[in-house]
Amino acid sequence: EPSAEVPRYDLQAARRLGFALVAPLRDEHGEIAGLLLFGRKTGLASFSIEDSNLIVELADHATRQIGRILLQERLTIEMHESARLRELNRMKSHFVSGVSHDLKTPLTAIRMYTEMISMSRSIQGADTTKYLAVIDGECQRLTRLIDNVLDFTRIEQGRRHYSLQDADLVEILREAVAVMQYQFDISGCECVLDVQCPACAVSADPAAMQEALINVMSNAIK
Repeated sequence: EPSAEVPRYDLQAARRLGFALVAPLRDEHGEIAGLLLFGRKTGLASFSIEDSNLIVELADHATRQIGRILLQERLTIEMHESARLRELNRMKSHFVSGVSHDLKTPLTAIRMYTEMISMSRSIQGADTTKYLAVIDGECQRLTRLIDNVLDFTRIEQGRRHYSLQDADLVEILREAVAVMQYQFDISGCECVLDVQCPACAVSADPAAMQEALINVMSNAIK
């Protein structure tokens, strides 16, 4: 009806799509959350003031419903995020506990063999060489543990970069076994390397691949 107090626009797009009335859905902050679109009424009748009032009520009701849905969505996301953070904190605590235990073991061996060398005057040269080899092996083990912790931090912060290149997986595996040989020896484990092909070309980051293989073997020992 001409007396209805609603803004009027002559929009070509609305005319082309057959829209005669648009009701915005505004939230409590005045932001538009959506639109209610109406076509022309059947026959020659125009939208009345009663129609306009009913549409305003519908728009208010729809806005409240949308608000409840959005609130429920935010609460669900926050609940899942809170659960994810709790799981991450649990994993971090477990990780720190495991790393602390793994660091103490080589430190104890280094301290023991160092004291044996410094306190005993009857140690033969062969024994000294053996003890120094143990200390060197435990130092390398400590270095790998610390590198793993640093890599964990870089990965978590998205700063761990990989450099893919042509590499020989067999050679990487041989080097990983050589690095782990000391731990095999002190653990009383035997590692048999059974290679069925002389070479295996892959596109990989050699250092990261070796680290992954070392972690697999370390877990196998444990």
